[in-house]
Amino acid sequence: MFAFPRQEDIVKFNLEENKRYFHLIGLPMSVKSYDKEINTNLMPKFIRDASYKIYSSIFGNINKVFLIDHGDIDFEDLDFEKLKSKVEEINDCYDKDNVFVFLGGNHLISYFTIKALNPDLIIHFDAHPDVEYGELANYSFLRYLINEGYKVFSIGLCNGSLEEFEFLKNKNIDFFTSLDFYEKQNEIKEKLKERLKDAKRVYVTFDVDVLRYNLASFQPEALGIELFDLLKFLNSLKIEISNKLIGFDLVELDPTKDVNYFSTLMVTRLLIEALSIFNKI
Repeated sequence: MFAFPRQEDIVKFNLEENKRYFHLIGLPMSVKSYDKEINTNLMPKFIRDASYKIYSSIFGNINKVFLIDHGDIDFEDLDFEKLKSKVEEINDCYDKDNVFVFLGGNHLISYFTIKALNPDLIIHFDAHPDVEYGELANYSFLRYLINEGYKVFSIGLCNGSLEEFEFLKNKNIDFFTSLDFYEKQNEIKEKLKERLKDAKRVYVTFDVDVLRYNLASFQPEALGIELFDLLKFLNSLKIEISNKLIGFDLVELDPTKDVNYFSTLMVTRLLIEALSIFNKI
């Protein structure tokens, strides 16, 4: 059982009037990871456990978020039809403004979750472009989506190859480095607002290696974005994003690489605050 809303708070919800339902689905998997020793399959369990250690949110009110935890789908087999059927089942059962929240797993899950929800725009927070040439994997999934016609807006890139950046330029993809995030943030916001105007269905994907100080990932990056700054950025676009949001995910946490539980709690805080920011009250 996920920590929010807490059992004592659930009676406070008027379920008929609640505007938005969040549906949590864990997708524990690590197959086709760059690092064969990665343990991202443990991410959903550790995030759920850590959520009980966070009692409130500062970007909104977590106690006004209505979230239903649907448990995990064993996703090591990458069975897209199984995931798609679950999404359709939930949409059929809940005649509400449904937003899906997926816990990875490595970033390959996003290829399948995005295909299941079919957004008009993908907002991609990541230290790495994930558009490498090669087979479909966590380091190349976005190349496949772009080649299939999906629109992407990438933020936080700080470690990609020359070929990856050339690919993004040739495909006219909006992408910004972590340095851009700090030096050109107003420009980023204005461009993203323009892209959001043309989109009806928005999906946000967070590879948690975009966060500075996150040690529990395949490749931690020293030039990442501070969690607090990322959350302030999201909160400044709360209306523009949340009104069109259909889903978001968090991926690439390996709890076995964590130090003093810090990265796990940091990623859990990102989840809790994102839920608060993206809620409709």
